[in-house]
Amino acid sequence: PAWVKEEYAPLFLQRGASLPGKAELLRAFGAKLVEWGPLLQRFLRSHDDQVEVLLTFEEYCSSEGVFEGQGENGAAFADLFEAGNQMLLRLLLSLLEP
Repeated sequence: PAWVKEEYAPLFLQRGASLPGKAELLRAFGAKLVEWGPLLQRFLRSHDDQVEVLLTFEEYCSSEGVFEGQGENGAAFADLFEAGNQMLLRLLLSLLEP
């Protein structure tokens, strides 16, 4: 976006509307889940915590709640919500396994 400082521009979705752009966004999301999984494991101790993460992801994708009108790029995930939610759920379930 034009309002973003140049140094932060790479953090924003560039090609999200195209099919290859969406595939890349989903791949990057999966990579971040793997990267942040160990940290999430330290904080997500119960099923209630996991449900809260899933609900927050839903709000982010639909630009609702605290994400409403914040200029976040969550709407880019709207078309990918189902696939992203499945990836997130698989990670969360694996975190609770002994």
